[in-house]
Amino acid sequence: MTESTNIGQALGIVSAAAGTSGWALGGSAGLLLRGVRLEAPPRDIDLYCDEHRMGDIHLALAPYATDSPSYSETPIYRSTLSHYDIKGCKVELVGGFEVRNFGCRYSVDVDGFLVPFGDLVHLELENSRSAEVRVVPLAHELLFNVLRGREDRVRLIADAMRRGTQTHVAAFAMLQAGNEITREVGEQLRLILGGEREWTRR
Repeated sequence: MTESTNIGQALGIVSAAAGTSGWALGGSAGLLLRGVRLEAPPRDIDLYCDEHRMGDIHLALAPYATDSPSYSETPIYRSTLSHYDIKGCKVELVGGFEVRNFGCRYSVDVDGFLVPFGDLVHLELENSRSAEVRVVPLAHELLFNVLRGREDRVRLIADAMRRGTQTHVAAFAMLQAGNEITREVGEQLRLILGGEREWTRR
C-alpha cells in the first residue's frame, strides 16, 4: 500500500534523526500500522511528545521543518505544535497535549504512559534497512476519540481492543485513574468496550 510505504519511510527518517525514545506515533497513521482498517488513508503523521522534549526533537527534525514550535489552544485542545514535510508526508509534532471536553481533562503523558504502554512496530525500509516505532496504546486512542466525538473511529478502536482484552486492561485502568474522567464518560467507555467487569475502574 503506497500510503503505508510512504509513512514507513518517513517514520524511518524520524527515528534515525530523533532517536527511538521520547515520542510516540498516534492518530490514523498509528492505527494503520496496527492493521486497523480505516475508511480513508491518513492525511498526516501525528507524533506526540512531552513538552520538555519538544525543543530537542524539533532540532533533530529541523531540516524537514515547515514552521517553528508554537503554542496552540482551541476550545478543547491545548498543545505546542510544529510541522514537517518528510518523504512527501505531512508530519505534526504535538507537545504537551491536553484535551478538555464533556467535563473531562486528559493530559497526555508520553514518557509515563504512551511509551511504556504503547506497542513497538517493526518497519521494513528501503535498502534492507529497518526501524522500530512506538505506537500509542489503543486506550489513548479510545479516550481521545470519545472526547472529540469521533464515533466512527471509536468503533474501530473498541473492536481492536476487544480482540486483545488482557493486553489493554492495564493501560485502560491507568488512563482512567491518572486523568479527570467524569463518571458519565467512564461509563460510556465501559459500555463501548462491551460492559465487561475487567474494564471498570480499579
